[in-house]
Amino acid sequence: VSRSLRRVGLVRYDASDDIRGKLSFALCMLDNRDNGVLLTSVYNLEMCRVFVRGILNGKTQHDLMPEEAEALQQALNER
Repeated sequence: VSRSLRRVGLVRYDASDDIRGKLSFALCMLDNRDNGVLLTSVYNLEMCRVFVRGILNGKTQHDLMPEEAEALQQALNER
């Protein structure tokens, strides 16, 4: 049970000024040990890109976009 994904942070946003509706998102899912994944989808008129970042002890080895950092912080604050 301690390894199941239990805490979630979600931030929806507009990735560009060309399109509205908050179709891009950053979704962070963590277990009780602050391990999990950060899934990001960046949508614009030309394409949609998806990124997956591993989270270990509440941290990632990658620089985060502001929306990703906010989603991670939301998940970490769910205690």
